[in-house]
Amino acid sequence: MSVTSLSPWRVAWVLALALASCERPRPDNRVPGAPPLPPMAAAPAISAACAEPAAFWPMARVNAGSLNGLVWEPFRREEIGWETYAPAVAREIGTSCPPHSPGFAAALARWQQSRGLPGDGMFNGVAFNVVKGLWQERRPFVMATLDKQCPDAPDELSLEPATPQEGYAGKPIMLRPAALAAYRRMRDAARAEVPQAAADPQLLSIFSGFRSPAADEARCILEGNCQGVTRARCSAHRTGLAMDLNLGAAPGLRPDSAADENRLYMSRTATYRWLVANADRFGFANYVFEPWHWEWTGEALLPQTSAPGTIPPPQPLSSQETPVEPPDEPANPHPQRIAADPGGRLQSGGAARPAGKTGADSDRGALRGAAAPDAAPRRHGGV
Repeated sequence: MSVTSLSPWRVAWVLALALASCERPRPDNRVPGAPPLPPMAAAPAISAACAEPAAFWPMARVNAGSLNGLVWEPFRREEIGWETYAPAVAREIGTSCPPHSPGFAAALARWQQSRGLPGDGMFNGVAFNVVKGLWQERRPFVMATLDKQCPDAPDELSLEPATPQEGYAGKPIMLRPAALAAYRRMRDAARAEVPQAAADPQLLSIFSGFRSPAADEARCILEGNCQGVTRARCSAHRTGLAMDLNLGAAPGLRPDSAADENRLYMSRTATYRWLVANADRFGFANYVFEPWHWEWTGEALLPQTSAPGTIPPPQPLSSQETPVEPPDEPANPHPQRIAADPGGRLQSGGAARPAGKTGADSDRGALRGAAAPDAAPRRHGGV
């Protein structure tokens, strides 16, 4: 659908719906007694280049309303707004314009049309599902687990220890040697180009690297959760190629907290935005729900030697679970109970949920970059 074919009443209806959703309050899942969060930063000014084409101003206003007001479940947990994902979405659609600008809407429309989607330039769950499929496809670990394979862990004697300065707060970290070398190249480049990263030696330090399957299994048993939701039995960290990087944290939260405000805080940092724009040059791919989680793709995964089909299917979230795998302790100590929507569909405020499926993992068609809005979504647990 072209922009010129949008009737004025449809644009007005979508705009009103998106703006109304801004009134919905954000869940408060901060640590008790933590200092208040800083006020939300004002939207960046729109440059003259990003203010064009003028025909996309109505779509830009819709995107501006949904940016911090859309109620949806992109990763099996209700979230409000999509600003956390905006840097990665902008990179994917090939624009540096802010998400509330006509330039962003125009780039999104072009990208939508290139994928066989309605090119209306408005952010929605169907487009996000395709984008997420592309992100996940760049992670060999995800592609292996889609085939019910769990890569073997390397011999721990083949791993290389990071220096105490490279581990967050001196934590011992082990990685495959080539992955550690690639991390060092990426970290050094970031510190050379991002003043924020250069000023704080703890930024980009590693707080989780290789985790042995035996240790993860023991923790699964100890914590009574082995269902691939808060602690995955088959974790990307078993490969020795995945690492969690310190990108800072919102006041009162840890750098591994999956609280929505913490993830949003990280997505606004210059360090994370540099990673989004440059990490692939060093062979890294991000699990976008967790801004801190990066996987090196320059070395093959070890094949699974045990019988396939050993990965347990994820279960629906309970009141104490989030769709991530915390590296040391529960990432979100006060999660909000969310009623699951079987279709994974979007909702905006109190209005009816528009069609547009956003399952945790796209189906294979979406993983291959095709538009498959009617396919049943997969559920995705922690990594």
